[in-house]
Amino acid sequence: MKIYYGDVAFRAVCSMGAFFCVWLLLITQQSIAQPRTVVQADSLETALRTWGARPADTAKIHLLNALAAVHRRNMPDKARRYALEALALAEHLGDKQSIADAFFNIGSTHYSQGEYEQALKYLFNAYQISQSIGYQKGSAASALQICNTYWRQGLYGIGLEYGFKALKVCEESGDRENYSFALIGIGNIYRSQYEYERATEYLSKALQYCQADNPSIQLASIYGIMSEIELAQGNFTRSLDYAHRGMTVNNQVGDKRGRFYGCYNLGLTHNKLQRYDSALVYFGLARVLGEELRHKQGLTKVYSGQAEVYTKVGAWSEAKSNAIAALSLADSIGAKPDKQRALQILADVYDGLHDYKRSAEYLRLAAALKDSLVNEENAKRAAWRETQFEAERKNQQIRLLQAGQQQQTIIRDALLGGVGALIVFATVLLWNNRQKKRANIQLQQQQELLEEQSHEIQTVNTQLHENNLQLESAFDTLKAAQSQLVHAEKMAGLGQLTAGVAHEINNPVTFITGALSPLQRDINDLLDVIRAYMTLQPANDEQRAAFAHIEALKRDISFDEILPEIQAFLRSMGDGAARITEIVKGLRIFSRLDEDVLKKANLHEGLEATLVILRSQYKDRIEIIRDYSAIPDVDCYPGQINQVLMNLLSNAVQAIEGTGIIRITTSVATTDVEGESVQISISDTGCGMSAEVQKRIFEPFFTTKDVGKGTGLGLSIAFGIIEKHYGAIAVTSKVGSVVHGTTFTIMLPVQQKQY
Repeated sequence: MKIYYGDVAFRAVCSMGAFFCVWLLLITQQSIAQPRTVVQADSLETALRTWGARPADTAKIHLLNALAAVHRRNMPDKARRYALEALALAEHLGDKQSIADAFFNIGSTHYSQGEYEQALKYLFNAYQISQSIGYQKGSAASALQICNTYWRQGLYGIGLEYGFKALKVCEESGDRENYSFALIGIGNIYRSQYEYERATEYLSKALQYCQADNPSIQLASIYGIMSEIELAQGNFTRSLDYAHRGMTVNNQVGDKRGRFYGCYNLGLTHNKLQRYDSALVYFGLARVLGEELRHKQGLTKVYSGQAEVYTKVGAWSEAKSNAIAALSLADSIGAKPDKQRALQILADVYDGLHDYKRSAEYLRLAAALKDSLVNEENAKRAAWRETQFEAERKNQQIRLLQAGQQQQTIIRDALLGGVGALIVFATVLLWNNRQKKRANIQLQQQQELLEEQSHEIQTVNTQLHENNLQLESAFDTLKAAQSQLVHAEKMAGLGQLTAGVAHEINNPVTFITGALSPLQRDINDLLDVIRAYMTLQPANDEQRAAFAHIEALKRDISFDEILPEIQAFLRSMGDGAARITEIVKGLRIFSRLDEDVLKKANLHEGLEATLVILRSQYKDRIEIIRDYSAIPDVDCYPGQINQVLMNLLSNAVQAIEGTGIIRITTSVATTDVEGESVQISISDTGCGMSAEVQKRIFEPFFTTKDVGKGTGLGLSIAFGIIEKHYGAIAVTSKVGSVVHGTTFTIMLPVQQKQY
């Protein structure tokens, strides 16, 4: 490290003695390394206080970075303050190496607190600066921390990429300390991907750089990961042994973050050994340490661990609250593996509470998240291994070129052998031809026997053909049913998404709507004050000059035009808020999630909600005429009836090219058989349908749309839903140059026969 003596004050400080200078240089060299002991932190704090009012230079920057490195694991807020101060001084002096160290320390503090996006921003800055100036220690440390950050987010493929980058830099520079940490990081990612053999291989290499009788953070990390590997493989005793070793080392080095993971691993192991009381004790200790460190992802793991224990002992309330806390925290920091684990635990909790619907929903979410992690990682790992394959392929090409002459010799010998084989093949072919002639004679003799049996075969084929027709009919029926089930599931998912969006939009719209009225009142009050000022008359030359300036300013800003503009803007905001409120109401009505519950429903609300959703398709080109009568609420599954209305209105909109009219009529009808019913008619002035199309309109998979623009299931599903409600649906249509259009009529009984 080079120190610049840029001012007289620092030269005076140097005279304090060679001992102080050498000591300061030694400790500041560790700015990018891992912290050692509390004693070192005290020494650095003392050195910083000794600095006093002396001008800042490179040595002080290194001292600040060294303090940040010491504190970043266990006191991240304090470490960040030192690193930010170091960054400001380093940027002022143009010291790029110190800038890289400061960026690394800031990113590491964000990593410690589970703020991974912020961490990656600073760590990538540190990596790029270190690469640009050839600062190998900074490149290795920042690449390693990037590896760990991606691992926390469940992005294992790109995490491995940066882990191997760190490993390569450490090999080139002889950085033994970061080399062992890189081996540990790579082993940890393989452990998370359940590749325990490869994980153990890298951890064993890392263990060679650590001495069992010399406690260190690396050694404690290795013991902790080995504990989790043994636990995953069912070796509980060995897992417990490694966990105790890791805890002992963490206590010796005074690493609070390490003690957190030691308690957490002991909690996991005791949970597997069914020692639930001990597991809760260790999880409780880990929780205290995690809250003190503000270690968000660590707390996510602790909450999940406690939830698992409470689930096993049947304490459902505690299990549920801990699992929800884990899910919320994991979602906030973007830790996908921890989120998937929390979802799985919630599924188990609701299964224990016999709420099988919620259990199935959380299980589905957990499976989907797990699949996305696997697919995302496979793609990234495939790209990384493809790069390795390309390198190996190029090496193979070089080896093939070097062996070219030998290959030509082999090819020549093969050609000579091929000629001999060809002669043998020709001989065999002639012999086979003679055998075929003899076989043809035997076949002619057997042909008469086959002709006698052909009549029986034709009879069997006819029967098989009839059976095939029956099977095809059954298959079509099953296919239609399956497609309807898939469509219903998609509609349920759409309903959930729509309900969530409507709920989220409703809150800010409420704020806007509530603020408009007092805003209008306040602006009117301000305008009254302004008008009162405008009535004043200048009393002297000074006031007249001021009033002239004000009048000029009013002309410059077009004051007389601003007042009506403000009122217009407020009216526009009110209209917009009312429009959004209308859309949200429509979404909430349309997205009813209780389609499995028979209940009374207002069909007019369903129609209006559907029209709100389709507004963008018919606005400014189709007139909607509502001919509503007073109708009673009907017994139905509201979500399914909304689906029918959506299909019919959507078809009506699509049938009209250009401008047109859609008329919706509702009325009450009474029949002797069904009793009181509600009738809904939807008429359009579209292109109409021929008689042949009308006969097939409710068949599954029948559609008049172009390939890829329709499945032919909409009306088929609508027909099935109306039948399920013991109702009826009919269609009439006309095709002509003057009169054309289609009318769908639905009849729904007011009271269902059975529930």
